Amino acid sequence: GVAAIGVSVFAVGGALRWSQALVALLVAGALLPIVASRRRSAGLAPLLVALSIPVVVSLIQLLPFPDGILTSLDTNGVDLRSDGSRLVGTDPWSAITLDAPGTLRALAHALILVGVAWVALRWSTSERGRYQILATVCGVCACTALVVGIHTLFGLDSLYGLYEPIQAS
Repeated sequence: GVAAIGVSVFAVGGALRWSQALVALLVAGALLPIVASRRRSAGLAPLLVALSIPVVVSLIQLLPFPDGILTSLDTNGVDLRSDGSRLVGTDPWSAITLDAPGTLRALAHALILVGVAWVALRWSTSERGRYQILATVCGVCACTALVVGIHTLFGLDSLYGLYEPIQAS
């Protein structure tokens, strides 16, 4: 869990697909002991319910719908999709979303957030665990400030000398 939070912050904030995949693998690894555990929680935490809403909405956007329902929901989107597919000569996925890869990425991001929240909720069952979470977040923030300070002090334009943000100022 700590590694997932650290990588998500220091690997360009999960902006690149490989960094998001790495964070997802780390979160999945952190969830394995929780899922395999026989210990069950008393009920659903409000945090998990709130973070599950974007997961459900993203899934609904990816479901295939008949053209009549899609036209009633988004006439302009259906027209754009059909015109674009006619130009390229393909048969598009008939879903509400016009950007399926972007929606899949948003779904992955939402699932990662649910996983991190689940790990944090399980970790925070004791007072010691709550202090450990606080110390972890403070440590990641301090390391981030150190990296930013070094980059500012030396006037570095690229992150770690490897990645240069395109639209950042």
